[in-house]
Amino acid sequence: MRKIGLDVDGVLCNFPEGLIAMAAECGLADRFPASWKDVDHYFIASGGDAAAFNQVFAGIKHSTEFWLKLKPLPYCAPLDFVPDCYITSRPVDTWITEQWLWLWRFPRAPVFTVRDHKDKLIHILDRKLDLFVDDYYPTVEYLLENGANAVLYAAPYQRGHAVDHLPTISHLSQVKSYDPEELPTNGR
Repeated sequence: MRKIGLDVDGVLCNFPEGLIAMAAECGLADRFPASWKDVDHYFIASGGDAAAFNQVFAGIKHSTEFWLKLKPLPYCAPLDFVPDCYITSRPVDTWITEQWLWLWRFPRAPVFTVRDHKDKLIHILDRKLDLFVDDYYPTVEYLLENGANAVLYAAPYQRGHAVDHLPTISHLSQVKSYDPEELPTNGR
């Protein structure tokens, strides 16, 4: 059986939707897309406005309530496999991520929280994962450059970035049969 690791936000959790709702509560709706499906940049704010993103993010960064109220992405559940682990760079304690995963009935598996996305490599190599799925293209690039088998999970906000050179899946059901030799780059 293949050992698969999953990122949380952007792979299982609809973080963009929650951030956009919080931006509206902060009176910044005009600086964000109306829907998470319209996000065209990783920083979520319209046009990749990092300042607007950072302003909203600062208010929710350590809010247990915000992270627990997020919804899963509509097409990620139920999983048709049990991951070996979850590795996330959320800025909150691991127990909050565990509570969110169990609340939404994702399979139980160890959760590792790292402070920098590059630190995911340590857990991937330590657990000898066959594949890691992440939505953040710099993470996937870094993992591939450092000997880990990783694949980019397609997300609307990647449109604003050059990701065509990365192996990409569009649905988590693809990970069970993923073969890096057969899956075309940018398999959206």
